[in-house]
Amino acid sequence: MIESFLSAVALAECDEMGHMNIQHYAGKAEAAAHVLAALGGPTARGYAQPDQMHLRFHREMLAGDRVRVMSARCDLEDGPARRPRLVHRIENVGTGLLCATAVTSYGDDAAPRAPDGALPDEAAPRSLTAPAPSGLTRDEAGAARLQRTHLSAIAAADCHADAMTIPAFLQRVSRCQSHLWSLVGFGRRQQAEAGLGTATLELRVTRLAPAPTRPGA
Repeated sequence: MIESFLSAVALAECDEMGHMNIQHYAGKAEAAAHVLAALGGPTARGYAQPDQMHLRFHREMLAGDRVRVMSARCDLEDGPARRPRLVHRIENVGTGLLCATAVTSYGDDAAPRAPDGALPDEAAPRSLTAPAPSGLTRDEAGAARLQRTHLSAIAAADCHADAMTIPAFLQRVSRCQSHLWSLVGFGRRQQAEAGLGTATLELRVTRLAPAPTRPGA
């Protein structure tokens, strides 16, 4: 593995419980991919967006914690085909402990270059192993009585290579959760008063359609 990112957790990256929000783990994995692309030279910097990101969370990170990302290339053998894939270890520099892993898969050969390595056990899927479901049309979502929990437009800061990033998508997932918990009758305020909270252990984002290619979409 190679060191691909070194920074710290900012207060603005933390949720109401003081923990670094899920979108920023994904963001640090993507920042590591940017560094790998830069290390690959000018011709490597236009790499495509990943088709999928699989995150596992092992320990919380707090504001001020020092963050290191270590990365390797661990392509997936899919019959005669080879699917480009990166694995990122997101570590707490102060404790030396693993806090999260991110495995990003790419189409064709669009992944940034990194030293070859194997997929470690702590990054392998634990519960999310089934294929991704197909997407819903707006009419299908209405028929299923799904509730809107977030409404926003895509900004330039949400995009890389003119396409919306996975961290930007996860930002919207995170911000819809207060509405989601309220819909089930146990909102964030009630959780706090009961001395309870929530934590994500594993998640997977799969692109079911091309990402919007311009701000404002």
